[in-house]
Amino acid sequence: MSSRPSRVINSYYRYIYIIVGIFICIYVLFKIIQIFTSSLFLTNNTRINTVFYGQETAFYSLDKKDARHYVMYFPADLKMQVPGGYGTYRVGGLGKLAKLDNNFDLLKKTFSIGTTSFVNYYFYEDIDTVFYGNSVPTEKKKPKISDIWLLKSNTSFFDKLYLTLTFLQKKTDDFYIISYQEKENKALNDIVFQEESFIKNSIGLLYQTQYRDEQKSVQIQYPASYSVAQSVGSLLEGNGIRVSDISLDLDKNKDCFILESTDIHSKTAQDLSTFFNCHVKKGNTDVYDIIFVLGNEEKTWKIVN
Repeated sequence: MSSRPSRVINSYYRYIYIIVGIFICIYVLFKIIQIFTSSLFLTNNTRINTVFYGQETAFYSLDKKDARHYVMYFPADLKMQVPGGYGTYRVGGLGKLAKLDNNFDLLKKTFSIGTTSFVNYYFYEDIDTVFYGNSVPTEKKKPKISDIWLLKSNTSFFDKLYLTLTFLQKKTDDFYIISYQEKENKALNDIVFQEESFIKNSIGLLYQTQYRDEQKSVQIQYPASYSVAQSVGSLLEGNGIRVSDISLDLDKNKDCFILESTDIHSKTAQDLSTFFNCHVKKGNTDVYDIIFVLGNEEKTWKIVN
Protein backbone atom coordinates (compact mmCIF):
# COMPACT_ATOMS: atom_id res chain seq x y z
CA MET A 1 0.00 0.00 0.00
CA SER A 2 2.82 2.39 0.81
CA SER A 3 4.58 1.90 -2.52
CA ARG A 4 1.95 3.77 -4.52
CA PRO A 5 2.27 7.12 -2.65
CA SER A 6 6.04 6.72 -2.95
CA ARG A 7 5.76 6.31 -6.75
CA VAL A 8 3.46 9.34 -6.91
CA ILE A 9 5.99 11.44 -4.97
CA ASN A 10 8.88 10.26 -7.15
CA SER A 11 6.86 11.03 -10.29
CA TYR A 12 6.05 14.48 -8.92
CA TYR A 13 9.73 15.29 -8.29
CA ARG A 14 10.64 13.91 -11.70
CA TYR A 15 8.30 16.41 -13.35
CA ILE A 16 9.76 19.22 -11.23
CA TYR A 17 13.29 18.28 -12.32
CA ILE A 18 12.23 18.15 -15.96
CA ILE A 19 10.54 21.57 -15.77
CA VAL A 20 13.56 23.09 -13.98
CA GLY A 21 15.88 21.51 -16.56
CA ILE A 22 13.83 22.96 -19.42
CA PHE A 23 13.97 26.44 -17.88
CA ILE A 24 17.74 26.16 -17.37
CA CYS A 25 18.21 25.08 -21.00
CA ILE A 26 16.05 27.96 -22.23
CA TYR A 27 18.04 30.43 -20.08
CA VAL A 28 21.41 29.09 -21.28
CA LEU A 29 20.22 29.22 -24.91
CA PHE A 30 18.99 32.79 -24.38
CA LYS A 31 22.37 33.85 -22.96
CA ILE A 32 24.23 32.20 -25.85
CA ILE A 33 22.03 34.02 -28.39
CA GLN A 34 22.46 37.27 -26.46
CA ILE A 35 26.27 36.94 -26.44
CA PHE A 36 26.34 36.01 -30.14
CA THR A 37 24.12 38.91 -31.24
CA SER A 38 26.38 41.37 -29.42
CA SER A 39 29.56 39.79 -30.79
CA LEU A 40 31.77 40.93 -33.65
CA PHE A 41 29.89 38.62 -36.03
CA LEU A 42 26.85 40.90 -35.95
CA THR A 43 28.14 44.34 -34.92
CA ASN A 44 28.29 46.81 -37.79
CA ASN A 45 31.38 48.74 -36.76
CA THR A 46 33.66 49.30 -39.74
CA ARG A 47 36.83 49.04 -37.65
CA ILE A 48 37.87 46.66 -34.89
CA ASN A 49 40.58 48.04 -32.62
CA THR A 50 42.33 45.70 -30.23
CA VAL A 51 45.48 45.71 -28.10
CA PHE A 52 47.72 42.77 -27.24
CA TYR A 53 49.64 43.79 -24.14
CA GLY A 54 52.96 42.26 -23.13
CA GLN A 55 56.71 42.51 -23.78
CA GLU A 56 55.85 43.45 -27.37
CA THR A 57 52.64 45.47 -27.04
CA ALA A 58 50.78 45.85 -30.31
CA PHE A 59 47.68 47.76 -31.40
CA TYR A 60 45.75 46.34 -34.36
CA SER A 61 43.05 48.15 -36.32
CA LEU A 62 41.14 45.83 -38.64
CA ASP A 63 38.95 47.21 -41.40
CA LYS A 64 35.84 45.06 -41.87
CA LYS A 65 35.61 46.22 -45.47
CA ASP A 66 39.17 45.04 -46.11
CA ALA A 67 40.24 48.49 -47.22
CA ARG A 68 43.24 48.97 -44.94
CA HIS A 69 44.53 47.40 -41.73
CA TYR A 70 46.98 49.03 -39.35
CA VAL A 71 49.39 48.02 -36.61
CA MET A 72 51.31 50.06 -34.03
CA TYR A 73 54.04 48.75 -31.75
CA PHE A 74 54.76 50.20 -28.33
CA PRO A 75 58.12 49.50 -26.61
CA ALA A 76 57.99 48.71 -22.91
CA ASP A 77 60.04 51.78 -21.94
CA LEU A 78 57.80 54.21 -23.81
CA LYS A 79 55.83 56.49 -21.49
CA MET A 80 52.18 57.25 -22.22
CA GLN A 81 49.47 59.26 -20.51
CA VAL A 82 47.22 57.06 -18.39
CA PRO A 83 43.68 58.42 -17.87
CA GLY A 84 42.33 58.52 -14.35
CA GLY A 85 44.90 60.92 -12.87
CA TYR A 86 47.85 58.50 -12.99
CA GLY A 87 50.08 60.78 -15.05
CA THR A 88 52.56 59.27 -17.52
CA TYR A 89 53.48 55.61 -17.12
CA ARG A 90 55.82 53.22 -18.85
CA VAL A 91 53.94 50.86 -21.16
CA GLY A 92 55.78 47.97 -19.53
CA GLY A 93 54.35 48.90 -16.13
CA LEU A 94 50.73 49.33 -17.21
CA GLY A 95 49.84 45.70 -16.61
CA LYS A 96 51.06 45.73 -13.01
CA LEU A 97 49.30 49.06 -12.37
CA ALA A 98 46.06 47.63 -13.77
CA LYS A 99 46.43 44.48 -11.66
CA LEU A 100 47.12 46.43 -8.46
CA ASP A 101 44.03 48.55 -9.10
CA ASN A 102 42.07 45.54 -10.36
CA ASN A 103 41.12 47.67 -13.33
CA PHE A 104 42.35 46.33 -16.67
CA ASP A 105 40.16 48.87 -18.46
CA LEU A 106 43.20 51.11 -17.95
CA LEU A 107 44.64 49.34 -20.99
CA LYS A 108 41.59 50.23 -23.02
CA LYS A 109 41.61 53.86 -21.92
CA THR A 110 45.35 54.42 -22.24
CA PHE A 111 45.61 53.11 -25.79
CA SER A 112 42.31 54.74 -26.78
CA ILE A 113 43.62 58.16 -25.74
CA GLY A 114 47.01 57.45 -27.32
CA THR A 115 45.66 56.27 -30.68
CA THR A 116 42.52 58.49 -30.57
CA SER A 117 40.40 55.47 -31.43
CA PHE A 118 37.88 53.33 -29.58
CA VAL A 119 39.88 50.35 -28.33
CA ASN A 120 37.12 47.93 -27.43
CA TYR A 121 39.13 44.75 -26.98
CA TYR A 122 42.35 43.99 -25.13
CA PHE A 123 44.42 40.91 -24.28
CA TYR A 124 46.91 40.66 -21.42
CA GLU A 125 48.75 38.36 -19.04
CA ASP A 126 47.23 38.46 -15.57
CA ILE A 127 50.61 38.62 -13.83
CA ASP A 128 52.69 41.13 -11.85
CA THR A 129 55.49 41.18 -14.41
CA VAL A 130 56.94 44.57 -15.36
CA PHE A 131 58.35 44.63 -18.88
CA TYR A 132 61.47 46.54 -19.92
CA GLY A 133 63.09 47.41 -23.23
CA ASN A 134 63.00 49.96 -26.01
CA SER A 135 62.84 47.65 -29.00
CA VAL A 136 59.87 46.89 -31.24
CA PRO A 137 59.49 44.21 -33.92
CA THR A 138 61.52 45.02 -37.02
CA GLU A 139 59.02 43.15 -39.18
CA LYS A 140 55.24 43.19 -39.19
CA LYS A 141 53.63 40.44 -37.14
CA LYS A 142 50.17 39.09 -36.59
CA PRO A 143 49.10 38.08 -33.08
CA LYS A 144 49.47 34.41 -32.24
CA ILE A 145 46.20 32.48 -32.30
CA SER A 146 47.22 30.97 -28.96
CA ASP A 147 47.34 34.50 -27.50
CA ILE A 148 43.74 35.12 -28.56
CA TRP A 149 42.58 32.02 -26.66
CA LEU A 150 45.00 31.80 -23.74
CA LEU A 151 45.57 35.41 -22.70
CA LYS A 152 43.11 37.13 -20.39
CA SER A 153 40.78 39.51 -22.20
CA ASN A 154 37.47 41.34 -22.16
CA THR A 155 36.23 39.38 -25.19
CA SER A 156 33.54 36.74 -25.42
CA PHE A 157 33.95 33.28 -26.96
CA PHE A 158 32.37 34.47 -30.22
CA ASP A 159 34.61 37.57 -30.32
CA LYS A 160 37.67 35.35 -29.98
CA LEU A 161 36.37 33.10 -32.73
CA TYR A 162 35.77 36.08 -35.03
CA LEU A 163 39.25 37.53 -34.37
CA THR A 164 40.82 34.11 -34.92
CA LEU A 165 39.14 33.68 -38.30
CA THR A 166 39.93 37.28 -39.30
CA PHE A 167 43.63 37.17 -38.44
CA LEU A 168 44.00 33.77 -40.12
CA GLN A 169 42.68 35.30 -43.35
CA LYS A 170 45.12 38.22 -43.23
CA LYS A 171 48.71 38.26 -44.41
CA THR A 172 51.36 40.30 -42.63
CA ASP A 173 51.67 42.43 -45.77
CA ASP A 174 48.01 43.41 -45.38
CA PHE A 175 48.97 45.57 -42.39
CA TYR A 176 50.44 49.06 -42.57
CA ILE A 177 52.61 50.24 -39.68
CA ILE A 178 51.54 53.53 -38.13
CA SER A 179 54.57 55.46 -36.93
CA TYR A 180 54.63 58.07 -34.20
CA GLN A 181 57.05 60.51 -32.64
CA GLU A 182 58.81 60.12 -29.32
CA LYS A 183 60.28 62.82 -27.12
CA GLU A 184 63.44 61.87 -25.28
CA ASN A 185 64.29 63.36 -21.88
CA LYS A 186 67.96 62.47 -21.43
CA ALA A 187 68.11 63.88 -17.90
CA LEU A 188 65.37 61.48 -16.72
CA ASN A 189 66.21 58.80 -19.29
CA ASP A 190 62.57 58.94 -20.45
CA ILE A 191 60.99 58.35 -23.85
CA VAL A 192 57.50 59.87 -24.05
CA PHE A 193 54.78 59.24 -26.62
CA GLN A 194 53.80 62.46 -28.39
CA GLU A 195 49.99 62.51 -28.56
CA GLU A 196 49.67 65.90 -30.24
CA SER A 197 51.99 65.10 -33.14
CA PHE A 198 50.34 61.71 -33.56
CA ILE A 199 46.89 63.31 -33.81
CA LYS A 200 48.13 65.71 -36.50
CA ASN A 201 49.90 63.05 -38.54
CA SER A 202 47.33 60.27 -38.29
CA ILE A 203 44.07 62.19 -38.64
CA GLY A 204 41.60 60.17 -40.70
CA LEU A 205 43.47 56.86 -40.60
CA LEU A 206 41.28 55.24 -37.95
CA TYR A 207 37.93 56.83 -38.81
CA GLN A 208 34.84 54.69 -38.35
CA THR A 209 32.85 55.06 -41.57
CA GLN A 210 29.46 54.80 -39.86
CA TYR A 211 30.14 57.91 -37.76
CA ARG A 212 31.28 59.89 -40.78
CA ASP A 213 28.18 58.81 -42.68
CA GLU A 214 25.83 59.87 -39.88
CA GLN A 215 27.57 63.26 -39.52
CA LYS A 216 26.18 63.91 -36.05
CA SER A 217 27.34 67.10 -34.34
CA VAL A 218 28.31 66.61 -30.69
CA GLN A 219 28.57 69.04 -27.82
CA ILE A 220 30.63 67.87 -24.83
CA GLN A 221 29.63 69.26 -21.45
CA TYR A 222 32.15 68.92 -18.62
CA PRO A 223 31.73 69.61 -14.87
CA ALA A 224 35.20 71.00 -14.05
CA SER A 225 38.10 70.22 -16.39
CA TYR A 226 38.23 71.64 -19.90
CA SER A 227 41.45 69.72 -20.63
CA VAL A 228 39.71 66.38 -19.96
CA ALA A 229 36.82 67.33 -22.23
CA GLN A 230 39.34 68.38 -24.88
CA SER A 231 41.11 65.01 -24.60
CA VAL A 232 37.79 63.16 -24.91
CA GLY A 233 36.93 65.40 -27.86
CA SER A 234 40.17 64.38 -29.62
CA LEU A 235 39.24 60.74 -29.04
CA LEU A 236 35.83 61.29 -30.63
CA GLU A 237 37.24 63.17 -33.60
CA GLY A 238 39.89 60.49 -34.14
CA ASN A 239 37.01 58.07 -34.68
CA GLY A 240 35.32 60.40 -37.15
CA ILE A 241 32.76 61.97 -34.79
CA ARG A 242 32.38 65.72 -35.23
CA VAL A 243 32.77 67.67 -31.98
CA SER A 244 31.17 71.06 -32.55
CA ASP A 245 31.47 72.53 -29.07
CA ILE A 246 32.96 71.96 -25.61
CA SER A 247 31.16 73.77 -22.79
CA LEU A 248 30.96 73.86 -19.01
CA ASP A 249 28.04 71.88 -17.60
CA LEU A 250 26.23 74.56 -15.63
CA ASP A 251 23.93 71.95 -14.05
CA LYS A 252 26.95 70.04 -12.64
CA ASN A 253 25.38 66.66 -13.44
CA LYS A 254 26.95 63.79 -11.52
CA ASP A 255 25.74 61.13 -13.91
CA CYS A 256 27.29 60.63 -17.31
CA PHE A 257 24.71 60.46 -20.11
CA ILE A 258 24.20 60.87 -23.84
CA LEU A 259 21.34 63.10 -24.94
CA GLU A 260 19.62 62.83 -28.32
CA SER A 261 16.35 64.41 -29.46
CA THR A 262 15.02 61.32 -31.28
CA ASP A 263 13.28 58.19 -29.98
CA ILE A 264 15.43 55.93 -32.17
CA HIS A 265 19.03 56.63 -31.25
CA SER A 266 21.80 56.92 -33.80
CA LYS A 267 24.74 54.55 -34.07
CA THR A 268 26.98 57.37 -32.85
CA ALA A 269 24.93 57.88 -29.67
CA GLN A 270 24.66 54.15 -28.99
CA ASP A 271 28.40 53.58 -29.36
CA LEU A 272 29.24 56.56 -27.15
CA SER A 273 26.91 55.08 -24.56
CA THR A 274 28.58 51.67 -24.77
CA PHE A 275 32.19 52.85 -24.81
CA PHE A 276 31.89 55.38 -21.98
CA ASN A 277 29.34 53.32 -20.03
CA CYS A 278 26.85 56.20 -19.99
CA HIS A 279 23.12 55.76 -20.49
CA VAL A 280 21.50 57.33 -23.54
CA LYS A 281 18.16 59.13 -23.36
CA LYS A 282 15.87 61.47 -25.26
CA GLY A 283 15.98 65.18 -24.54
CA ASN A 284 16.49 68.68 -25.89
CA THR A 285 19.87 69.01 -27.62
CA ASP A 286 19.57 72.67 -28.70
CA VAL A 287 21.40 73.20 -32.03
CA TYR A 288 23.40 69.96 -31.72
CA ASP A 289 22.48 66.42 -32.70
CA ILE A 290 23.98 64.92 -29.54
CA ILE A 291 24.97 66.30 -26.15
CA PHE A 292 27.55 64.27 -24.26
CA VAL A 293 27.44 65.09 -20.53
CA LEU A 294 30.63 63.76 -18.90
CA GLY A 295 29.53 63.94 -15.26
CA ASN A 296 31.66 61.72 -13.00
CA GLU A 297 33.26 60.06 -16.02
CA GLU A 298 35.47 63.13 -16.12
CA LYS A 299 37.49 61.64 -13.24
CA THR A 300 38.14 58.35 -15.00
CA TRP A 301 39.47 60.17 -18.09
CA LYS A 302 41.51 62.76 -16.20
CA ILE A 303 44.92 63.42 -17.76
CA VAL A 304 47.81 64.69 -15.60
CA ASN A 305 50.66 66.14 -17.66
